Amino acid sequence: AGGIFLPLAKALCVACGSDPENGTEKKMGSYLMKTFFQGTCISSSMFITAMAANPLSVNLAAAAIGETISWTQWAVAAFVPGMVCLITVPLILYIIYPPEVKSSPEAPKKAKEELARLGPMSGDEK
Repeated sequence: AGGIFLPLAKALCVACGSDPENGTEKKMGSYLMKTFFQGTCISSSMFITAMAANPLSVNLAAAAIGETISWTQWAVAAFVPGMVCLITVPLILYIIYPPEVKSSPEAPKKAKEELARLGPMSGDEK
């Protein structure tokens, strides 16, 4: 996930004017990166195949108590705590590690301008 999300997250931070090379990382980038990192950790715990430690935990449970945990059992058991964490962690981070920029009313206009600059999607992009 890091190889996919990190470049996207960094590009989003830089697009928001938050770049550690310029000393502006606290504008929005540090909050976004912490939120992305925590979200990745949470989602990795929600699915048995999402990270290497999860199947190891299943094997440990099978060896210790003789109980086998299926993919579905894991997902059902992790759903509620995972969703609670995915909702509350960004809010908690917003309180304890707030971004300097809290509003960007120009973002929709800028996005439309950039999409217009790119032009219509090609056949390969569809």
